[in-house]
Amino acid sequence: MKREVINPRHVGETILKLRRRAGWTQEELAEKTGINPTSVSKYERGKIPLGKVNFKKLCAAFGCLPEQFLHQVWETSEEKSDDRSVSTAVFPEAELERIYDESAMARKNLYMRTCRALFDALWGASRLR
Repeated sequence: MKREVINPRHVGETILKLRRRAGWTQEELAEKTGINPTSVSKYERGKIPLGKVNFKKLCAAFGCLPEQFLHQVWETSEEKSDDRSVSTAVFPEAELERIYDESAMARKNLYMRTCRALFDALWGASRLR
């Protein structure tokens, strides 16, 4: 099975598009992700490929699922491609599932903590009456 690698330029254009949509500078994106500002610049220019760890950090910063980010990359890829071929991600399906599960668990934990805080606040208010 041959996998095509996503063009780093298309990934970079997607990062640039999402960063501008959020109204952030490269430095602000670097702060939010913990990625070196020089690396952010290189990613946006397509000079270096995006690894799994920084991929997850960017998804978290932009508030999107990995699939949504990759969909943006594929759209950019198709806009730039003359032959309209579809590229596949360099991330194995199992890795994408694991990333998705981690982000889903983080959202579930935040939801549960919010519910617990709300319950505690309401329970404490009702006991005061």
